[in-house]
Amino acid sequence: MKILHVINYAGGGGTEKYVLTLIRRQIAAGHTCILAYHVDGQLVGDAEMAGAKTVCVPMRHILDFRAARTLTQICREHGVEVIHAHYPRENCLAILAARQLPYLRVVTTYHLVFSCGAAWRMVNRLFSPRNHAILCVCEAQVAQLTANGVCPDRLRVIHNGVVPDRVKDAEALRAQIREEFHLSPQTIVAGSLARYEPVKGMDMLLDVARDLHRRLPQMRFLIAGSGSEFDEVRETLRRENLTDFFIQTGFRRDTDAILCASDLYLNTSRSEALSFAIIEAMSLEKPAVVTAVGGNPEIVPPGEDCGFLVPFGDAKTMADAIYRLATDASLRTRMGKRAASRVREEFSEEIMFEKTMEAYT
Repeated sequence: MKILHVINYAGGGGTEKYVLTLIRRQIAAGHTCILAYHVDGQLVGDAEMAGAKTVCVPMRHILDFRAARTLTQICREHGVEVIHAHYPRENCLAILAARQLPYLRVVTTYHLVFSCGAAWRMVNRLFSPRNHAILCVCEAQVAQLTANGVCPDRLRVIHNGVVPDRVKDAEALRAQIREEFHLSPQTIVAGSLARYEPVKGMDMLLDVARDLHRRLPQMRFLIAGSGSEFDEVRETLRRENLTDFFIQTGFRRDTDAILCASDLYLNTSRSEALSFAIIEAMSLEKPAVVTAVGGNPEIVPPGEDCGFLVPFGDAKTMADAIYRLATDASLRTRMGKRAASRVREEFSEEIMFEKTMEAYT
């Protein structure tokens, strides 16, 4: 099968990890993949290394007919059978591109959970019935997308997935990162892979850190990521003398190593679909303390004993949960093992790949 993935910004976040996962699996299974993008980023090089052809296509807005014609031309030249669009703008352009190629199937994945306005509801009512399939990464999206005017008959839920046993020497990675950041083997570390953007709740994360710095000054936060609020957070930490407690690693490619160096994982997002980072951490036996938004309760459901759900904005309750894990090694071990089991059962990359390929047919 020949597949064209379309994404405006080819960066390095969770959506791009999703696209790269599919490209790698599809190429390994003998399919041909092309990546069409507009804004260059990490995904372009990663996709090329995986064996995909990449092409830059300016995508200025949802009715950019020049972009749609370019996509049509790419499909004709390469015999594309399926366009997999990521985000609404890309989906509209893919559907416009497919008007000249009636055999072409357009599949899209919604990577966010949000309420849209009247204009987008009208766009969704016009365009979504023309999709072959519309993929949701969590159950929480279904009702919201239906309210947003998306055709409910096209919706399918396919959870994001990871390779559960991908890390072969977790202890070596743990020691390596702890040496780099001068963390002793005994130090309890709360880790997170987070973009420094408002949607990721950096204000709540700072409040949690302040609380735990008072109660457990010997523990550490290890936060990997970058973004528009990075410098602002760094200045706040400097001003409040928290730079030793709250370690900003900046952008890292070795995210599994960061997770291996941690004892638990935290997520303070205001909004979330289905976080790859939470699943990756849990697959490495890290209990998760996460906000009860979007798909997070599907990953860490009440009663599964693999972590804690906290209302967004309730920094005190989150700090209490982290304190419990930080001071109880047996609780961390029990919840961590259950977390890894849950990922193997519900969030495997193999299941994600197989269900996505089924949606193409």
